Amino acid sequence: MSTTPTPLTEPCEFNSCPTGSPAEGFNASDTRLNYVNAFPVDSIRFGIETLAPTFFGDAKPDFVASGPNIGGNTGFSVFGSGTIGAAFEAAKEGIPSAAFSASGGTQHEAWTDLTTAPTSPSVLSAISYSSLAVKFLSALFAQPPSSAVLPPGVILNVNFPPLSDTYTVLDRSQEGAIAKWLRRLIRILNYQLLFEGAGSNPAGVEFVLTCMIEI
Repeated sequence: MSTTPTPLTEPCEFNSCPTGSPAEGFNASDTRLNYVNAFPVDSIRFGIETLAPTFFGDAKPDFVASGPNIGGNTGFSVFGSGTIGAAFEAAKEGIPSAAFSASGGTQHEAWTDLTTAPTSPSVLSAISYSSLAVKFLSALFAQPPSSAVLPPGVILNVNFPPLSDTYTVLDRSQEGAIAKWLRRLIRILNYQLLFEGAGSNPAGVEFVLTCMIEI
């Protein structure tokens, strides 16, 4: 879903911006924290087209990460997911992307709770899932410089299991869930890259341009 951003008629979540704030804005104490009063698709579009040039000049971002989202995004749920939609918007603009979702149920937390309530269960969950996303992306970016991070138009839909799942004890086992995901990802990406380079069939190109790899 997408809409034209509008000024706020009520405060942002956690009162991080007051009623009457503009359609797009930023946190006064940290201008890197920006908001768009619309849908995730509109936020990512604003980030790529408006904010990114202020950081990168004429260059586009190298990669877009959407999430981690609270709640899994698998099966038919992906069609109504703002997290997935944001990743697809980046892919449409020619930027490789990944959507991250956490199957474990955690409540929303204000970003200030990272310092004011660091031992809160939901804060610990947020830290754990964001750390897993960083681990995943670090492994993805470790590909040889000559390799594309992802084939054009392909996004990754990464779903993390609940933190109580034994497979999430990743630092202690080379055979943990991330290791298994990455082996599977490499096989899929190798196939996609071979498929893309196999010929100039427009139907084949269309398949690549609308592909989502779900992990």
